[in-house]
Amino acid sequence: MPRFRGLQQQLRFLHLGHFDSPLLVHAWRRPGQDRRRHFVPRQASHNDFRHLTGGEPSLNPGLFKILAHAREKFPNAFLFLLSNGRRFSYRNYAEQLARLDLRRADGNPEAFRIGVPLYSSKAEIHDSITRAPGSFGQAVAGIKNLLSLGFKVEIRNILTKQNYAGSAQFAKFVAAEFPKAERVVFINAKYTGNALKNREKAGVRLSDAISGALKALPALSKAGIPFRLFHFPLCLLPREHWPAAEGTTKEDAELVFAPQCASCAVREKCARIWKSYAELFGFGEFKPVLVDE
Repeated sequence: MPRFRGLQQQLRFLHLGHFDSPLLVHAWRRPGQDRRRHFVPRQASHNDFRHLTGGEPSLNPGLFKILAHAREKFPNAFLFLLSNGRRFSYRNYAEQLARLDLRRADGNPEAFRIGVPLYSSKAEIHDSITRAPGSFGQAVAGIKNLLSLGFKVEIRNILTKQNYAGSAQFAKFVAAEFPKAERVVFINAKYTGNALKNREKAGVRLSDAISGALKALPALSKAGIPFRLFHFPLCLLPREHWPAAEGTTKEDAELVFAPQCASCAVREKCARIWKSYAELFGFGEFKPVLVDE
């Protein structure tokens, strides 16, 4: 996934199906956002990143046709599909995806990846966040099916009050169950949509979320599974983990610096702060880095 703001212009987000799940505790959608978009833009660049998302793309009956069309239109683009993974628990469905030729024309092996959110190593916590009983078992089975078919799978964990304390156990679970995972990404939640409505249940301070994420990293490193940290300000992280957290993947309009960040030596590398987070928790946690070593 692109790491720096300079790559933002190459991102294209293709929304397939319902954009904001009414069930997911932390699902987000900007007010008035169109739920029905499922288009493929006409223009492409050689370094494009095409992100197919939803809601849940696998609910779109035309998903495989859209993927095939995206590859035809953008033969050298990196395609990323974000799915809850549940439908891929059906082996025949996963095999249908495997029959598509999604290779890049330029031979670059970074051609296609599937991101699957997994919120905990415990079914009851995952299911409490998705508010869909049985979703944990289906997501786990879906990930295993995809990995067994040779897909690159990125496991995503959005940290909330419900799950951040179990991050170390989560990492050990991933290492044991999905040793061939492409990478694990811990994400700082954005507080809009359902996440804002459920802020008392889901809201967690960045300093606490980061504390949980850091406890997960040794197990992933030991297993040889790469990790990334999305949307965590650098001043709250140990310097050794800055390379995993530099840059942003969202529009500048959704992000903000704290007033004290004006004197920070690494602000150009920093993911900054969700505006929605600042509105809930303020800027008290953040301290400018005075020397970029």
